[in-house]
Amino acid sequence: METPAIVIGAVTTSEASRKRKRARQACDHCRAKKIRCNGENVNEPCPNCIDRGNVCVTTGTSRRAPRTIPAVAASTNTSSPPPPRAANVTANSRPSPDSTFVHDDNVGTTEPDEDVLHASPDALRERSSILPNDMTNWEYHGPRSFLSICSRPAVKWVSRQTGRLDFSETASQFASDISRRLKMDADLSVARAPEPSAEVAWRYTEAYFSTALDASLGVLYRPWFERQLSAHLAGRPCDSGPAWHALRNVVYAAGCRIELSKSRSFKEASQQAWLYFENALAVYARLLFYKTSIMGVQALTLMAYYTQNIGTPCLEYMLSADAARLAFAKGLHRAAPPFQGLTEHDVEQRNRIFWAIYCLEKQIANQSGRSSMIDDEEVTCPLPRMSASGDDAFNIAYCDSLVRVSRICSRIDKRLSAVQCSTMGPAATTQVVNQLHAELEGLKNSLHEKYKLHLGARVDASCLPKDFRLDQLVYLQYTYLTAMLNVHTIWAYPWFRTLVGLSTEDKYRDHIVRSTEIVARTSREIIVMTEHINFRAQTTVPVAFFAPIYAMISLFIYCLDRGKSSSDLATLDIGTGYFARLAIDTDFALYVPFVRAITSLAYGLEEPTQHQEPIVRNDVIEMANIGEDFWQAGLLDGDALMQLEDWSTFSRTSPA
Repeated sequence: METPAIVIGAVTTSEASRKRKRARQACDHCRAKKIRCNGENVNEPCPNCIDRGNVCVTTGTSRRAPRTIPAVAASTNTSSPPPPRAANVTANSRPSPDSTFVHDDNVGTTEPDEDVLHASPDALRERSSILPNDMTNWEYHGPRSFLSICSRPAVKWVSRQTGRLDFSETASQFASDISRRLKMDADLSVARAPEPSAEVAWRYTEAYFSTALDASLGVLYRPWFERQLSAHLAGRPCDSGPAWHALRNVVYAAGCRIELSKSRSFKEASQQAWLYFENALAVYARLLFYKTSIMGVQALTLMAYYTQNIGTPCLEYMLSADAARLAFAKGLHRAAPPFQGLTEHDVEQRNRIFWAIYCLEKQIANQSGRSSMIDDEEVTCPLPRMSASGDDAFNIAYCDSLVRVSRICSRIDKRLSAVQCSTMGPAATTQVVNQLHAELEGLKNSLHEKYKLHLGARVDASCLPKDFRLDQLVYLQYTYLTAMLNVHTIWAYPWFRTLVGLSTEDKYRDHIVRSTEIVARTSREIIVMTEHINFRAQTTVPVAFFAPIYAMISLFIYCLDRGKSSSDLATLDIGTGYFARLAIDTDFALYVPFVRAITSLAYGLEEPTQHQEPIVRNDVIEMANIGEDFWQAGLLDGDALMQLEDWSTFSRTSPA
């Protein structure tokens, strides 16, 4: 009788052939010793194991049948790659059924198909990914970030208010444009930039300490750095490790960018400075995994601050996270223990380093809508308290003010996070909003008494408070004003009101109107204050981009929600002109057509309504009529109330 055949893929063999093939599989002992296994039958021990008295065990290896992957099949059966899916942030962010993997739990000995063996690297990478290939380059932005206007509920609301269904495409493109700046476009250069001459190195050092905004926070003690640099340039380096290499190169990069911005174009200054920054970035891994040090914390902190500028990719999110982790590992978040025997100056320096990291990390959390990684309840590090000596760049007034504003920003992000607001209900949310607003007002009064600061008020460049530069004052103003927006947008943005479960009752009407008016007033102040922004390659992202775009979006929403007025349209025009100037002065490195789009939508609203000034009574703003549409439950109906992640924004960091 003929032996029945076994079909394996497209190959047919006999039972005897199958046994011979299985017999050739080496036993566990022979495989471990890397010797030839002479066994002829899988049911009998091999000669090697018999000679050594070992138990002959052969562990069979089985292959899982290859999963059916449409994307792989498509990429291997056509001469051109499949068209990428549209980067539409309004679509459901979950993979669609036709793009997910078809998982097969059947285990067999099927050989891989020929097309899978010759699949492209992209296709093979997609097979091993938990997401389809066109979703792995997406970035998450929380519901409280300025990009929430690109979320599904927000796009739906704007489209209904304006009657423009194509707004989803505009929002999608805007989110993608922003996210592409969060990553580098190319690998690091193979060649490293040579060290500058001694004369140039000193010039860059002077430019950094005298002009860079982060130098005012005292991450580096100038006399110490200059002693180190002097020894290095003289050929007698005190330290030749990766931390010193990164530290001096990031100072070169910052100083080079400042110096070249005076005489060269934005692009030239940014590109030349980036070469020095690449020198620092080249030892990034060694700062974290080699011989770690506090100098490494300083280097990572300055690298994070360096990339928080309009002239570079915005890498500060990851850099600041690593700086914070390394600072935690060194115990900088705690008060210095007495047994370390540190001098008063050493303790002061470590405190300055930590709080510089803290301010940056909290700013990034605020900007991205992501959770902060620093738990304030675990921080016992004292605030800096010593004024700088005559030759140091540290500014106690600026540092102290920024730290105090940043600590309130931290409480705002924690107490008004999307998760918190979606669970604690409107009544509790109202109480938290009022408490945080009172904290901001109290801080404003405190800093006015201490430093004569007028936070939230127009800046007079001809009459600055003592000990403050204009760029420091604008940064502080914008940090404070965006914190005020974060407190009140929870009520002022219609899709947020739905997120927290607000009903159509009149119970919360006064609170909503009050927050809406505060958001509008704050947005106007931010936009008008852009006249004090000078575009240089070292200009920070929070000042040049984040605060103005946040204000433009908030005022646009106010116009759609409450009705446009001539003054608000004019203010939007000011903001549009500002972003046009930003594009020109940065050689279109920062071009934001989204601003023009929302201004045009505001102008195109039908039946414009004249804005009515509110009547303030007992700190509650009352309006004669806030519009019927405001209270229509159908404006954001039930199908928009998906799970919390649907209120977030997922945008691409690079084209699919």
